[in-house]
Amino acid sequence: MTARGKTASDLAALAVLAVSTLVLLLPIVRVAPSAIGPNLGDPLLNLYFLEWGAHQLARDPVDVWSPPFFYPTERVLTLSDHLLGPAVAHLLLRKAGLPSPGAYNVLLVVTFWLSGWVAF
Repeated sequence: MTARGKTASDLAALAVLAVSTLVLLLPIVRVAPSAIGPNLGDPLLNLYFLEWGAHQLARDPVDVWSPPFFYPTERVLTLSDHLLGPAVAHLLLRKAGLPSPGAYNVLLVVTFWLSGWVAF
């Protein structure tokens, strides 16, 4: 396959995966700007981790590991999935004007979309 053919198939896969992701995540896409998805279990916890990470990384990155729960235990975020990489993206989306649930939903949809493309 030529380089041009490879690029065309990559772009076609990216487009197909974008459409299929939006269709399959339609319940989330419908509420994207203002609310998190229909299940509040893990999404709410992950949104809290993203908010905490974005908040602390912008203010004092040294204390990012010690969110205000399980007091007096320190560095409790090291015991869980801290989501610090996505927290940076969350912070940038918030600075761009998206509300917190909207930023979370954008990250969620883009993660599914790009994961499918990388697997392709």
